[in-house]
Amino acid sequence: MTPAVSDADLVSAYVEHGDQRAFSQLLARHQERIFGYLMGMVRDRDVANDLFQETLYRAIQAMHERRGSYTEQQDRWLAWTMRIARNAALDWLRSRKKWSDVDRSNLGDDEGPSFWD
Repeated sequence: MTPAVSDADLVSAYVEHGDQRAFSQLLARHQERIFGYLMGMVRDRDVANDLFQETLYRAIQAMHERRGSYTEQQDRWLAWTMRIARNAALDWLRSRKKWSDVDRSNLGDDEGPSFWD
């Protein structure tokens, strides 16, 4: 029986050699966990799917640009990608809170004249 290929080896094959199958294998190995994490944070399948796509986009960009946060965590791809997913979800949650605060501020009765007066 052959040993399983490590995440670090898959990442290396993808980044250094453009091996799409390596990235597909890496994604197949971890997509349920990443998506499940996002679902737990936002509790909406459509939003979680959008955030999952955003997470992959950010991860791929960083891997190709070889930014510091990626190169330091090469052997811990899942943890690094989960951090990207967390940040994407927090960005989304913050934007929702900002808009809900605006919506609530428009509901007050004592905020100036009414158009119906």
